[in-house]
Amino acid sequence: MEFLAMSQISASNLGLVRRALAAADAGDRESLEEFMHLDLVVTLAGVSEPIVGREHWLGGVLEMAAAFPDLQTTVVDAVCEGDVVAVRSVLRGTHSGRFNGLAATGRSIEVMSNDFYRIESGRIVEAWIVTDTGTLFGQIS
Repeated sequence: MEFLAMSQISASNLGLVRRALAAADAGDRESLEEFMHLDLVVTLAGVSEPIVGREHWLGGVLEMAAAFPDLQTTVVDAVCEGDVVAVRSVLRGTHSGRFNGLAATGRSIEVMSNDFYRIESGRIVEAWIVTDTGTLFGQIS
């Protein structure tokens, strides 16, 4: 079986997604603004309307980072094809701050997420996020 090397564009796009995930874990707003297009469109599983605009999305990302200050997203698998990066990741952390109306519980989370990102001119312009929120809320309730 012969494997082809990942194109430089795909490798660059995967690196951008990995850096964006690390910045999200850290709540690094400045870096996130660099990685995300101003008109970012995010579609979340179970939510009827997409989130439009980087500022709208950043609010939720920063809330998550504050609620889980030790959050770490580990990319388990990644597939890149042109301008699209697909990742299967595991999020781990401790619920140490208010999240989605729930006071800190001190409980640990371990949640899977399957996401697609479309990259344009070095920025994420679209994202489709499928995080196991049922497990997340079950672990902190």
